Amino acid sequence: MNSNQDNNNKDDDGICMGSLEEWLTTGLPLLDIRNHDQYAESHIKNSIHIPLSSVRQRSYELPPRQDAFAVLICSNNHQEEQEESLQLIREFFLCQEETTINNSTKKKKRAQKPWMVPLILTDGKITRDQAKECSILVEGHGTQHDAPNNTDIESFQPLPRLWQPDSMVKEVLLPILAKRLEETAAAGIKERGNDDHLYEIWDLGAGAGRDVAFLAEELKATATNKRVATFRVVAMDQRYRSLQSRAGNDIQARDPQVDPVEECIQFWKRRGIEYETRCVSVHWGNQTQDHAQWFRKQQQQSGTTTTHLLCLFMVRFWNQSLMEFLATSDTELVKEGTLVAVSQFAKPHPGASWNFDHPKEKNVLERHELRQMFSTDRGWCVLHDNIVTDSDHGRTLINFVAVRN
Repeated sequence: MNSNQDNNNKDDDGICMGSLEEWLTTGLPLLDIRNHDQYAESHIKNSIHIPLSSVRQRSYELPPRQDAFAVLICSNNHQEEQEESLQLIREFFLCQEETTINNSTKKKKRAQKPWMVPLILTDGKITRDQAKECSILVEGHGTQHDAPNNTDIESFQPLPRLWQPDSMVKEVLLPILAKRLEETAAAGIKERGNDDHLYEIWDLGAGAGRDVAFLAEELKATATNKRVATFRVVAMDQRYRSLQSRAGNDIQARDPQVDPVEECIQFWKRRGIEYETRCVSVHWGNQTQDHAQWFRKQQQQSGTTTTHLLCLFMVRFWNQSLMEFLATSDTELVKEGTLVAVSQFAKPHPGASWNFDHPKEKNVLERHELRQMFSTDRGWCVLHDNIVTDSDHGRTLINFVAVRN
């Protein structure tokens, strides 16, 4: 960092420059947007690396806009790149881009809420010396891009992340799945002498695949000190249409900027979980027959491996007819022990109003709608049924888990 620069100097654009020592007092996560070579040479321990050229494309790896984080940019020796970094911070993170108008609709582009970036650090000798003194400087260990997270399950550890998974996935579903996989492995050894079956966890409406990544990482890390059954977390979404044009399992290299499947694959590869995850393109129908055909087809996709469906979960995704189909299906399709987990907007109590513009009230669950759908009479046992509040708008959501008896 330039020693002549006034630390904690906030310019007219709201950019506040600071030192590593100041950052250490904040407890904020650190996003490193230097290029791959600079990061490979040295970086701060537990920082998250997204190079400047990829920040916009990989915005799904950023935290919610109300969660603060600091940013590390390149040194003053790379003046042009440093200016580009500061411009990105102003325009993208702080949302100071000029308002644009869509020529076809004549509507203004909706103003975005800025991210909270209260501190910017500059790379340089002073910053590195301070990091070395604090034993948080990592030197010459490559980047997440060039040297992905260790895929060896015996030493695997989840990488630091700015983003957070859904609270139901993290706090409710993960412990249940970890326990089930451990119990299943023990039962497999007892019954067959091995635990060579594969157990799949389906995320319906997976989007960018963050919840898939979280579960795959955390469950893989569990396997470092416990025997767990072999698992795979499957992302299912209509946005993965490019899969339909790929022959068999031949995953060709595509541009992740325009191909959401390739984006997911590269995201998971960077985090060392490419073998524990896969994408499936789906088209959600609205008829029971459509759902039955889709369900059978997905269960036949695993080839010669003996595969079992362990869990289906949905986060802020809802298809009424699909849920009714799952709840009422016989045990030939939805077998005993299958988990269904839901995190969805719901009213906090019977008769409550819904005072939010998004989502519309017609898309909000009634308080006991899921409990009635996955009832004892239909062969289900409710394991978890709780109302929580989201962190940004105060909307209520239901965290719900049921198991097929």
